[in-house]
Formats: sequence, structure tokens, C-alpha cells
Amino acid sequence: MPDICRLYLDQMLRHEVAQALREEGHDVLRVTEVGQARADDHQILQKAISEDRVLVTLDEHLTFW
Repeated sequence: MPDICRLYLDQMLRHEVAQALREEGHDVLRVTEVGQARADDHQILQKAISEDRVLVTLDEHLTFW
């Protein structure tokens, strides 16, 4: 059985992406599901770190953190 990933999806990733990952057995949260739709990048990154999740984003400037 493959490893389960704990993922935190940024707002630009659609609900369908989260649902497909969940169907594959992954533990997925989206920023919009936990009240961070308007949070800044630092807050989103801190939430992912605090919950031991991998942040998945299309936001290229986050690569500089």
C-alpha cells in the first residue's frame, strides 16, 4: 500500500483536485476549508508546518521561503 500524504492545498487548487487526492487515500486540507482563503503566504506556510503537511501551491514566489 502506498504511503499516505498529509497535504495542504493553496486556494488556486480546485476542490476537484482535493477530492481526487482524497479518493486515493491522502489526508487533504484546502486553505478555504479552514478559513485561510484570505491569509497571506506566511500564514498559510505556518499552518502547513504546524500540522506537518506538505504545502501544494502554484504560487511561484513561495519557493523563496
